[in-house]
Amino acid sequence: MEHRHSVLPELDAAAAPGAFRDADGILSSPSTGTRNDRFRELAPPLFVGAARDALERAAVDPATVTHVVTVSCTGFTQPGPDLAIVEELGLPRNVFRQHVGFMGCFAAFPALRIADAFVGADPTAVVLVVCAELCTLHVRHSEDPDQIVANSVFGDGAAAAVVTADGPGLRLDAFTTMVLPEGGERDGVEHR
Repeated sequence: MEHRHSVLPELDAAAAPGAFRDADGILSSPSTGTRNDRFRELAPPLFVGAARDALERAAVDPATVTHVVTVSCTGFTQPGPDLAIVEELGLPRNVFRQHVGFMGCFAAFPALRIADAFVGADPTAVVLVVCAELCTLHVRHSEDPDQIVANSVFGDGAAAAVVTADGPGLRLDAFTTMVLPEGGERDGVEHR
């Protein structure tokens, strides 16, 4: 990977320091409140931009969207990012809105499964699925190998898809859920 994206300008060594990096270039550990304040500020434009792009690429009129499913595990905001999508893109005021939160890296799959269920129940449904993660809000200095890998791998971004019963694009055939014993392990202790 040559680069990754961040919503935090202060992570660029050439930029002025900020809440996440001091003047010596050392990563800071801002509070959860500070991190979430930045999420509330920076995430909605990513959600809206990805949604707009998906609708344009699919040639779908925003007025025809019946459901919006948003996804994020790196922060939260109230009202949710779904409301920003509705307001800024002109979706119907009565659009069904659902947020999938704090499920981790795989959360787009449950969101697509929800979209598929909506379309299965109503073949005229037009479902907009929008995922945005701002992982660099959680970057921190650490000697822990897991944190070093997380800091190195995860960046910020957003993606969206329009799900309908027919039309061009990928076809969602089937979904399966399986909880493996390793999935229940936290802090080296298996929880059942």
